[in-house]
Amino acid sequence: MEFCFLTVSEYKEKLIEKRESNPDYFDMQTGGVDKLFAFIDKRVTFALNNFNETLDKYGNELRCPPMITPIPKGDDSNGVDFIIILKAR
Repeated sequence: MEFCFLTVSEYKEKLIEKRESNPDYFDMQTGGVDKLFAFIDKRVTFALNNFNETLDKYGNELRCPPMITPIPKGDDSNGVDFIIILKAR
């Protein structure tokens, strides 16, 4: 089994494509693209800030753009959260 991560930009493009198939349902489930993207951006900003603070003395350059994957929250909300992956040089 192969597991692949998308860059945040690629993932957002996939979400837009997914929304196009059933916009009303997508918006009902996610609160809309703007709300979902703001949530993702908040996660990415937090991860980048933590990355920069933690690796400042080693050089905090990324090897590739931030990557993302959704994970289930594991509660009765049926919601998801996101893992942000940052690779240092």
